Amino acid sequence: MARLLPRRVIEGAMATLPALDQALLTRSEFQQGFIAMIREAFLAGPHGAHWDTALMISPWDLRPHDIRLAVYLWHG
Repeated sequence: MARLLPRRVIEGAMATLPALDQALLTRSEFQQGFIAMIREAFLAGPHGAHWDTALMISPWDLRPHDIRLAVYLWHG
């Protein structure tokens, strides 16, 4: 979709992203980088993004507040 309809991808992102991200996406140089990132992310197909979303919205087998040691989350 990003390859064929980059304008639509930007419009979809603008509808869901926080205000600060929306402000950046009004700038053409950020739009170009954003589209390039989306294209790269889906280069091998949509399966990785689908799996990430499924994991994010599915119930976990643990409660994060039960973890008793230091945890560092890296994202992005």
